[in-house]
Amino acid sequence: MDRYEWISSIGASESEIDCVVKTSELIQDWIETTIDSCRLNPFKLIVITSGGTAAPLESNLVRFVDNFSTGQRGVSCAEYFLTESPSNF
Repeated sequence: MDRYEWISSIGASESEIDCVVKTSELIQDWIETTIDSCRLNPFKLIVITSGGTAAPLESNLVRFVDNFSTGQRGVSCAEYFLTESPSNF
């Protein structure tokens, strides 16, 4: 099952599916480009994802698992990595 089929199986609309697929393709392209540039000019890369999530438990979206994260932990991590010396990592 590809991304498009999985997203449609949980009851997402066509526009939501297109948005998720396009965003995931952009992220994948960015990761591949970054990895390629790291091979030419090695540096350390830290990727932080943060925030709440909701995952449907069924295709008609009646029940879902949710967390109410504000993203503060991700912000704190990013601030830490930005202020610390890169040689520490």
